[in-house]
Amino acid sequence: MENKRVYTLFLNFTFLTNLNMKKLFTLIAAATIGIQAQSTAQTVLTEDFESVAIPALPATWTQMTKATTGWKSNSGALASTNGWAIPATTKYAVVDEWNNNEDNDSTMLISPAFSLTGVTGAYLTFDYYFVLASYGGNPVEKAEVWISDDGGTTWTSIKTLTGDPTEWQFSAISLAAYDNKPNLKVGFYYNDGKGGTNKLIGMAVDNIKIAKPSNNDVSVDVVTLPKLSQTEMAAANGTILKFTVMNKGGNAITSIDAQYKVDGGTAVTQTFSSLNIAPFATATFTFTTALSGISVSTHTIEVEATQVNGGADANPGDNKKSANFIGASQSTARPCLIEEFSSSTCAPCASFNATFDPFMETIGANVPGSGVNLIKYQMNWPPPGTDPSYNGHGISRQGYYGVNSIPDHFVNGMQGGNGDQAEVDECKSGTAFMNIDGTYTITNDSLKINVNVTPFITTTGTYKVYIAAVEKDYYYNGGTTSQKHYIQIMRMMFPSGAGNTISSWSDNSAQNFNFAAKFDIGNNKQKDYHFWTHPKNSVLVVFVQSDASKDILQSKVIEAQWPTNVKDFSNGINHTMVYPNPAQDFTTVAFNLNNADKVQVQVLDAIGRVVYAVASQQMAAGLNEVRIPTASLSTGAYTIKIQSDNAIATERLSVVK
Repeated sequence: MENKRVYTLFLNFTFLTNLNMKKLFTLIAAATIGIQAQSTAQTVLTEDFESVAIPALPATWTQMTKATTGWKSNSGALASTNGWAIPATTKYAVVDEWNNNEDNDSTMLISPAFSLTGVTGAYLTFDYYFVLASYGGNPVEKAEVWISDDGGTTWTSIKTLTGDPTEWQFSAISLAAYDNKPNLKVGFYYNDGKGGTNKLIGMAVDNIKIAKPSNNDVSVDVVTLPKLSQTEMAAANGTILKFTVMNKGGNAITSIDAQYKVDGGTAVTQTFSSLNIAPFATATFTFTTALSGISVSTHTIEVEATQVNGGADANPGDNKKSANFIGASQSTARPCLIEEFSSSTCAPCASFNATFDPFMETIGANVPGSGVNLIKYQMNWPPPGTDPSYNGHGISRQGYYGVNSIPDHFVNGMQGGNGDQAEVDECKSGTAFMNIDGTYTITNDSLKINVNVTPFITTTGTYKVYIAAVEKDYYYNGGTTSQKHYIQIMRMMFPSGAGNTISSWSDNSAQNFNFAAKFDIGNNKQKDYHFWTHPKNSVLVVFVQSDASKDILQSKVIEAQWPTNVKDFSNGINHTMVYPNPAQDFTTVAFNLNNADKVQVQVLDAIGRVVYAVASQQMAAGLNEVRIPTASLSTGAYTIKIQSDNAIATERLSVVK
């Protein structure tokens, strides 16, 4: 990966709707919930850092550190830079948090000594925030949990923590290997990998607990409905409801009885059996009875686990989860929109595109009905930064996402992964609550655009409607990489790359957008909006995006139309075009016939020899297209002759290898 920035992120996360990660796993003293006498739970150690005066640590906690200030307590949102920030919350323990510029080759927050004598099956649970940032493209941050069974003299790593720059995470570690052992300590270890030169993000921990959990204890953590945006859910009648639970008990869960209510109405119940959910594992379930009685308004849904393993839950306080959602009059499928940032001077981009582009063509990207819509934005880096398709509209999208290294891509507004079939399948699985239609008309010298976006919800917020003219493919030999063939490249956006701002949607009230723009072909230079071939070799990609979350609410490909109502009666063949041009493996000649006629198409070389021909055949009045293979033709200039019984027209063709 070519890097314009020093720090890149390794992202691998799944968004969970309406999930309040920080303090999700609330630790309540057994005495306050009145069940200690009946429960087998045994709490050994807890720490939530709420009782300390910032920046002090609890008196019984120590640290091993090279840093200037080391671990400390803090609160709120810290480490804010380039969008990386500890999500705002109450007090927690933290080290480094970016702006301190400290040396943290190895630093560890150490618990007080504790004993598991007489305790079996204990778990260490905690919340943590850790980015797993990198320096120079290689992951170097490290966060681990260590344990000592000799009071802190020797240490063993028992878990390496994963990174997520968006949320606090929860972790549970079995301490069964230390059953009945005294004089134990746990440590939270952080290493930035390169001493003080890195200045990486750091690590934060909170809600630390060591305990033997109760049996038959489940929490309902997530209620899942289709996303309208990252902070909103929506549903129409017939929507299927999902929910996610965590087994917070010490034994496996084999069955769960659950129910849901909409606006406190009649409960819909279901038993989920033949399960095997291990302690502190999660599982997601789907109610088979779909939602009904949903109107276009705001609703509240409540999901409750009523029984666990056929009996009462040991800690019922976390068995319910409520979520608000917007009712929709109807729903529809949401295609997958992929936005890629690339360049003709980026060798890793060429390597990525060598497999990604053929894959996109195989699955029919930007073919209506394929379910996959694609836009590529060409950047002007790395050096020499000479890509002629780089322009201001692409700059706007690069800034919107904060892209600083390429290749990079986003799927429905979220950070992309491998760019493979699995990613596309997941991306295509969404539901939308709006529809897009319109026309994209190419005249002799102009693009005429009419787009309608019809919502099926009533809501307010900050949304954008983006409209992009995307060239299907062209050849360019002036780059510095092996890539010469480019597909689905954005050439211009309407009115610009900043999009069209919408502050409210009203059910079934369409928002209309109309634009007209002159187009230029060829002589492409940076910062211009020229097409490489003819705009007939382009599509319009329209998408609606939530500014708050960057989630894509809906997208649509609209094919170009070539009007035939204006006829040139001086010649029965008109509106001719050849695309792509230059060509490598194939080209298409398109032309309009004033009347049905027999037509022959020939390709002639520089001295007039016919090197390829399509035999005369009857063609209908209106637009016709003939695909011509050029893979066997040598590099050079050719003439395409289109001849009917009543007219003749010619076009120039360049073939490049």
